[in-house]
Amino acid sequence: MKCLYCQAELKSGSTTYTINRHGYHLVIDNLAAYKCPQCGEVLLDESAVQTIQQITADIDSRIQSLQNIAV
Repeated sequence: MKCLYCQAELKSGSTTYTINRHGYHLVIDNLAAYKCPQCGEVLLDESAVQTIQQITADIDSRIQSLQNIAV
């Protein structure tokens, strides 16, 4: 598989995915990824992206529930 930016051959590896959104911070360590040894671009597998999207949607929903609790 080639890098979308520099066309170098991507290598299998791992990365850390970080997101800051809607009042929370999510860090996922050791996420399987393809990395470009030339420019450093990281590419995630489609199933990993879908799982991350599901996780963030679930957290968004739970955060909303917490914010709706009357104190």
